[in-house]
Amino acid sequence: MLKIDAIDKHDIQRYVSIFETYFNRSFINVVFELTSLYKIPSDIQAIVNQLKELRVSLGSTASSEPVELGEHLMPCLKRALLYCRKLEASDVENYRKMVRHHKLLDDLNSEVAKFDKYLLKLGLQSIEAMEIPRTTDYISIQTAIKRRPISLPTEPRELDEKFNILYAPKHLYTDLRAYREVGELRDTSLTLAFIDIDNFKKFNSKYSETTVDQELLPRFMSEIERLIYGHGYAYRMGGDEYIVLLPNISEELAIMFLDALKIRLASINYWGIKERTTVSIGCISVGPDCHLTDEEVVARANQAKIYAKKGRGKNVIATYQNNQHTNEALRIVKLCNLEFEYSRLASS
Repeated sequence: MLKIDAIDKHDIQRYVSIFETYFNRSFINVVFELTSLYKIPSDIQAIVNQLKELRVSLGSTASSEPVELGEHLMPCLKRALLYCRKLEASDVENYRKMVRHHKLLDDLNSEVAKFDKYLLKLGLQSIEAMEIPRTTDYISIQTAIKRRPISLPTEPRELDEKFNILYAPKHLYTDLRAYREVGELRDTSLTLAFIDIDNFKKFNSKYSETTVDQELLPRFMSEIERLIYGHGYAYRMGGDEYIVLLPNISEELAIMFLDALKIRLASINYWGIKERTTVSIGCISVGPDCHLTDEEVVARANQAKIYAKKGRGKNVIATYQNNQHTNEALRIVKLCNLEFEYSRLASS
């Protein structure tokens, strides 16, 4: 049994209510509206019943008594918490852009942190969240898109202003949002990867920034553009950092692609530059039910890249094992005979 004290109970009741409203609006109302069916499909009904049981188990909002929940309700509770966490985090990110005072920023960040504390306090981290269906399980993909138009990238698009080879960074979040929406409709994943040139400062020190800008970076970025074309999108984020977005791809295929990209970038011959450009890559695979916001997805990929460059890392790919997306889940991944080997870097 899961015991919830009176203080936490009121917050959790609110989160469950918010998720229940979302579920009814997104599934029951859509099915009724578009199919003229007045009998709820059995899989939706099962979730409706579990949400009702969860709500009843939490008791009256007027009650100040602690409650106990059966373990079978924990996946449902976790899904509700993750859904509300994403909503709260999105709002906080918008407010954060308008706020400068450090105390206000701390207060905003604490609003998101409390969800992570609940997951820890209630012992829900290792629990698989309840799966929810897709609207496209009940209506055609064409009908779903008409109800929820998605603006996918179209050419021509603005390139980065210095080299005009890769896309400008302003397109990243628009593209990421669009392809996450596509993934939600089609039940597909995407991968976002940070690419960082190893020991980049040494190139500038040895050959000068002018030589690097003229001979190395254009060749390097052109190779990324050539390899990514038709598979996804690449953005120059500034300096020696680049982001690759791979839509509609499994984590396994994405790592195979990034491994091939890493090998190819290390084989480039540059005029007047003897060294090769090895890269450290940090990536994150995001499924349709991922609770992270777009900004958090980019931040997690960046954190994986930092992990890849730790110690003697470098020239490797780092990712999150088992979709945990925590620092503890970061691993160096190697492709050996088409099988993946995950390893943790030794603590420095």
